[in-house]
Order: sequence, then C-alpha cells, then structure tokens
Amino acid sequence: KVIAEFGNLDELKDELGIAEEVRESIQDATVTREISEMEAKDMISDHTNAAILRGLGVMCFICCVVPPIILQNSLSAVGLFILVGIGVVLEILQNSYMKKWDFLGREKCILNMQTAEYVKEEKRRKSTGLVLARSIGVMLIVICVVPCIVLQDEWGAAGLFVFVGLGVCLIVASAGIGSIIEKLLSVNPKGTIGGTYSKGSGRIVYDNPNL
Repeated sequence: KVIAEFGNLDELKDELGIAEEVRESIQDATVTREISEMEAKDMISDHTNAAILRGLGVMCFICCVVPPIILQNSLSAVGLFILVGIGVVLEILQNSYMKKWDFLGREKCILNMQTAEYVKEEKRRKSTGLVLARSIGVMLIVICVVPCIVLQDEWGAAGLFVFVGLGVCLIVASAGIGSIIEKLLSVNPKGTIGGTYSKGSGRIVYDNPNL
C-alpha cells in the first residue's frame, strides 16, 4: 500500500533521510545467503552423523591398545591396526558429511524467522539428551580405573581404555551436535527477530561476527 501511494523506497530515501540504510540493505541482499528450514534440517542431520562418526573414530584410536593388552600374541598387532584403520575411515566419512556445509563459515548467511524458530526448537528438544550424554561421558572417564581395581589383570587394563574410549566418544559426539545448533543460532545478527529470543527470565542474544 505504501509503495502504491508513495512509490518505492528508492524514490523516498532522500525525503525520509534513509538513503544510507537503503544502500546497505541493497548491498546485504546481494551478498547474504538465506538458509532455508530444509537446509537447516539437513545441516543438523549431517552434523549429527558426522559428530557420531567422529566420536566413534576417536574411540577406536583410544581402544586400539586393547587387542595387544588382551591377546599378547601375534594377533595383537593385527587388532591394533584394524582399530586404527576403522578410526581413520570413520574420520574420512565424517569429513564427507561436513564438506558441503563449509559455506557457513565463509559466506554471510541469515535465517528467516521460521528457520530460526525451528533451530531454537531443536536446541530445546536436544538439550537434555546432550547434557545427559556429556555427563555419562565424564562419569565413564572418572570411573575408568574401576575395572583395574576390580579385576587386577589384563582385562582390567583393557576395561580402562574401553571406559575412556566410550566416555570420550559421548563427549565428542554431544559437543559436535550442540555446536552446529549454536552456530546456526549465531548466524543472524543481534537485534533481529531470528537472532534474539527469550528463555525463562533471561534474554539470549546470538551474534554473528561475520555480519
């Protein structure tokens, strides 16, 4: 209605004193990439898969000493290299999931309000599970000496590395899943509807340093 009555903003910018704002808005529109809700879903899904693979890969590297500890024969070296090889393959696979989303760190991006609300809901939905996984991971690392104390043999020593491997796996995976959600929420500049929201009595502002 405003455009029909008065013309477009380009015609009114001098009279309204917003020439600079209009110029910056036009520039931003040409260089800003809008992330759709479908892209956000795919991004969170791929980063979740990558985080799980990364955690499993690290666990394989940590647990690669288990076969030499238990077997103590010629097969122990075979088991070690198999676990290391599996870890390397998992790390390569997780990089393949991440590669197509590299633009998020290079390009100026923005979420529309619908996509921002979806990401915020994912944060609320996953937060309890991520905290629980991280807590279990820390607990496993803390009690990793229990197998050694209880068994007092090679199985106890192997159990120590298994506990540590599982604990680190959970911590790495949960951190990776949480980081992509936080990264998406930090895409929008503060002050926008998609960049600011209330949680409880506090006000949380996500600010994209690239904007």
